[in-house]
Amino acid sequence: MSNDREVGISLVEHARNGAVEHYEDRIVAAFTFCSIVWAIAGMAAGVYAAAELIWPELNFGLPWLSFGRLRTGHTNLVLFGFGVSALIGTSFYSVQRTSHARLLAPKLAWFVFYGWQLTIVLGAWSLLAAGTAARSMPSSSGRSTSRSP
Repeated sequence: MSNDREVGISLVEHARNGAVEHYEDRIVAAFTFCSIVWAIAGMAAGVYAAAELIWPELNFGLPWLSFGRLRTGHTNLVLFGFGVSALIGTSFYSVQRTSHARLLAPKLAWFVFYGWQLTIVLGAWSLLAAGTAARSMPSSSGRSTSRSP
């Protein structure tokens, strides 16, 4: 039993002595920064969409500024851009701290970062450019509540 305790103490001393010289914090900072950027962009789209409910002329006759497209863009930017980017960044942070080790493949973490940001940009563009189906929200019967002309 004392042997287990000695192992536990040595791990604590190992962590206190700074055995890991530096963690991969740049990837965490990058995810945090982009999470904030996506939050601002998504919430701005939400405020603009809400303003269109009061002043419909704010879309200036441009289809990509219509309420339906802005609403889905707002929802996806906040959910995936802000929320998931923050969760991935938090995961990269906490895994390193709880295991007292650097990331195994930092280049793979950067690949995840750039791939995820590209996915968000392309997804937002396809929503605003109407690259998706004309269905807005399915009703309980499975039929679309919006109608195509």
